[in-house]
Amino acid sequence: MKEDIEQRIIDLNDQVTHLYEQGEYEQAIAIAQQVRQIAERHLPPNHRHAVDSLNTLAVLFVANGDYTTAGPLQERALQLYRDILEPDDPTLVVALSNAANVYELKGDYAKAEPLLHEALERTLKMRGEHTPDHALCLNNLALFYYRLRQYARARPYFLQAMKIYREEGMEEDSDFANTLDNLAGLYEAMGQYEQARPLYEEALQMREKICGKDHPDYASSLNNLAYLYESMKNYSAAEALYQEALQIREDTLGKQHPDVADTLNNLAEVYEAIGNYRQAEPLFQRALAIRQATLGDAHPQVAQSLHNLAGLYAATHRVNEALDEMKNAAAINDGMIGHIFSMSSEEQRMEYLTTLRGQFAAFLSLVVQHLSQSPAALQAAFELVLRRKAIGAEALSIQRDAVLEKRYSNLAKKMHTLTQLRAQIARETMDGPLLEGVQAYQQRLRELHTRKNRLEVEIVRQIPEMNLAQKLQSVDRHIVASLLPVNATLVEFVRFPLFNFDALPAQGEFYWGQEYYVAFVLSSQRPDQVQMIKLGEAKSIEEKIASFRKAITGEDEENPMRESAPLHPPLTTEASSELSEDKLRHLAAVPGTGDTNTFFPEGRIYGKRSLTLFFLHSMGTRGCSSPLMGTSLVCHLKYCPPMMESTSSMTIASAI
Repeated sequence: MKEDIEQRIIDLNDQVTHLYEQGEYEQAIAIAQQVRQIAERHLPPNHRHAVDSLNTLAVLFVANGDYTTAGPLQERALQLYRDILEPDDPTLVVALSNAANVYELKGDYAKAEPLLHEALERTLKMRGEHTPDHALCLNNLALFYYRLRQYARARPYFLQAMKIYREEGMEEDSDFANTLDNLAGLYEAMGQYEQARPLYEEALQMREKICGKDHPDYASSLNNLAYLYESMKNYSAAEALYQEALQIREDTLGKQHPDVADTLNNLAEVYEAIGNYRQAEPLFQRALAIRQATLGDAHPQVAQSLHNLAGLYAATHRVNEALDEMKNAAAINDGMIGHIFSMSSEEQRMEYLTTLRGQFAAFLSLVVQHLSQSPAALQAAFELVLRRKAIGAEALSIQRDAVLEKRYSNLAKKMHTLTQLRAQIARETMDGPLLEGVQAYQQRLRELHTRKNRLEVEIVRQIPEMNLAQKLQSVDRHIVASLLPVNATLVEFVRFPLFNFDALPAQGEFYWGQEYYVAFVLSSQRPDQVQMIKLGEAKSIEEKIASFRKAITGEDEENPMRESAPLHPPLTTEASSELSEDKLRHLAAVPGTGDTNTFFPEGRIYGKRSLTLFFLHSMGTRGCSSPLMGTSLVCHLKYCPPMMESTSSMTIASAI
């Protein structure tokens, strides 16, 4: 009887493995759950097959993007493995690595780090220092620090792994090639291009030996090296390598493969950087067509292709076409936000938001520089600002859903299923078609969206809070205007880096320029008459704000606690007058913002709060604790600015 049960488990696990390799995670999970049920009914909790069933389920849930469900399963499996396995059993190292991976995906780096170190130490004791397993664990730990951008900590582990591979004569091992690529990527991220180049070149030569030149892996190495040359502004070398990679990918993968679209896009960016727009445009268009055909119209890479085309249109003075493509890209991003934020990986969310920030700044830059007199463009830009502000609310969706699950316990199972569906849609959308082909991939996505939409409708009918969340995501200028007091005006300040569409990096020019401030003005009585005030470069404005604050408080920004500051300093200062008259006089002339006497150009404050003070509070400066200011993020996308945008709003009553 026991032998029959164990054989049944083995047979089912074979099916699970096959489905997992085919990317059919939901079917694999269903069978793995059968295995778990059999093990629970017929085997003791500490039986090896019972523990393996926990581990398998956890791995499958991770693959399916459901990290919340995977976490407790992986923790339990690791605990039981510690109890039943010998200290030198390699399965324990695998379980440690799996658990660390779950914690990292959930953003719990403090729990992931010691597990990776333990896996490394156990491998060292079991296998010795100069073994491939030890090198692989070193590489995993290095990647952990690399993803956290702790490059100084990652580098020695990569170097140690590379040393082991060399000493053991593993020049034709794919793991060695991966480590070379990883270390090269680290140097590239640090801007140390000359150290990255020989590593990429060695990985390329190694892959040529391992799989030959007519192989997708060799094309990937060509693509990596080409990107490095592009970063080094060696565009002729990058062009030649991209063309070679493109030929290999077209020959081995077919001309409609997503990897072909990636290389087309990269090659187009090289042509754009040198000002050869005529060659760049058909490549961008072909990359877009492939991505739409293979990934679907709602994929983030489609949005990126649309933005790339928009940038080219702007550079060639077709600004209305550029605006249309940016609006289409923004619509795709709006649809993806909810799915991306259903995933528990902080890293994945931040990577996506980094892309959104760049596209947001480019959109506003197009309107500021070329379409500031277009009512339709101003309306589109203002509504994009409103929608992007709603991301903050969506970022809390996981915590919100957790609270609602407790409040509506009868719907907890359905809400959990909804979270799983959102995460699966996000993961499968980002992954693209696997072995099943494009049509099957698109059909599966349609089925997932249908299930999700039906479940959302069912839940929203019973949970008003979630209906409110959906309304927030569809906010527009008419809704906002209807919520303003009668005869009131909303002023929305936005800080973002200006994008230079005419820049030619090949000539030493930069896409991203100075941080800039604009103010959007919306009247409760005239929602279609959105106005935009160009306030100017952020540095100049913030310097004046700092001077004005110092005049009020007597404190320097760098030393806000200085005891010598007077308690009630005089407010009639040259700094406040300059700030008010230079920047706020534009707002005074806007219909609906009230009499100009409301603004107190000398900075005097008598009873009523002046517009100047609102202006100070909303914008903040470096050195203050304003939550509105952004931080720098490293990225490799053209439309990723060096500083995140920030927004703040205020309402001004028309009557004094």
